[in-house]
Amino acid sequence: MSTLNYFKHQYLQDFGGVYQNIICLSNDVITINMTLDQFLVFVPDYQLPEGYQERDYIQDSHNKLYKPDGEIVEDIVPWPEGDFYIDNVQNYIPIPVED
Repeated sequence: MSTLNYFKHQYLQDFGGVYQNIICLSNDVITINMTLDQFLVFVPDYQLPEGYQERDYIQDSHNKLYKPDGEIVEDIVPWPEGDFYIDNVQNYIPIPVED
């Protein structure tokens, strides 16, 4: 069975009703979820293309960008930046912030 390798930037509502930018990454070794702010500590130049609020990239499958109105636009596959993030997911483990 092969592992699904992916990079997802999602705009999701939390339990308090607040929307958060969440980054989800998975490769053959590890799967992690973190906030966009946590991810930017490791990759400060990451950003979605202007006008989009989500990305769903699955290696060798698809690379979808989502606009706030729900429109979906297909982007390039392979996506070199996404492949880099996936290959290095073990380097992006966020350190919990203590209050």
